[in-house]
Amino acid sequence: MASDGSSGYVLADSSPTMTLSGATVLVTGSALGIGQATAAHVARLGADVIGIDLDADRQRETQALVEASGKRYTALAADVTDGPALRAAVATASAVGFDIVVTSAGVAPAGPFVGDGPGETMEVWRADLGVSLMGPKATVHAALAPR
Repeated sequence: MASDGSSGYVLADSSPTMTLSGATVLVTGSALGIGQATAAHVARLGADVIGIDLDADRQRETQALVEASGKRYTALAADVTDGPALRAAVATASAVGFDIVVTSAGVAPAGPFVGDGPGETMEVWRADLGVSLMGPKATVHAALAPR
């Protein structure tokens, strides 16, 4: 984490002419790390942001970053591994309306291999796979569901 309380990630503009003006971007994992940096970046490019994350306090940080760019941030709480909660959050996001989905929710186990970190078990890795592998699939599936 950076000294200013942000995640420390900054996404560089790849094109000075790129714009997302008028778009709304749905970002999972928006409260921290790459998700927070993505939310702030797309806001600087002109998009409103709908964030889905478990961490309500950190979502307030992301909201401040997005609103500093003059854009709207809608915070929704859901676990991407909880199908019914995720579907409900995406349905709420659909009522607001979104154009782009970024699946950036993730967890970071303590070590690169099972047993490297304190308390690292196969359950920790299963949780990681649930968020990192099944979370994007479930998010996209929910986003594409007919309404």
